Amino acid sequence: MRCVSTGEWVTAAETAECVLTLDALGLDDAAVELLSWVQALRNEDGSYWTGMVYPEEASYPPLERSSYTAGAMVLAADALSRTTPASGLFRGEGLPSHLDLTEPAPETPVEPALRAPGSPGAT
Repeated sequence: MRCVSTGEWVTAAETAECVLTLDALGLDDAAVELLSWVQALRNEDGSYWTGMVYPEEASYPPLERSSYTAGAMVLAADALSRTTPASGLFRGEGLPSHLDLTEPAPETPVEPALRAPGSPGAT
């Protein structure tokens, strides 16, 4: 998936996010096709380049393979393969039945920050 309209480059994580969206919308064929295209960014060791500039086929940022990208790819592959119980997360499957996502969470009190002994404000 092309990242910006002003440049010919793609990013694996954002493409994986699009795969998750297509899957959540029930557009399975398009999701599988898009995930297959992003395999061009996969290295022999299984990692993914964060992004790629075309037509040069240069990694961008140079030589970067981020954990964020890896996580996004794992989520997308799991969603399409339906391998783990978490695979339906973005389709709303397996969420607790009492979880109400229609209203904002109520305000919850914030615990005061813990302070190291001897630091300003410590008791």
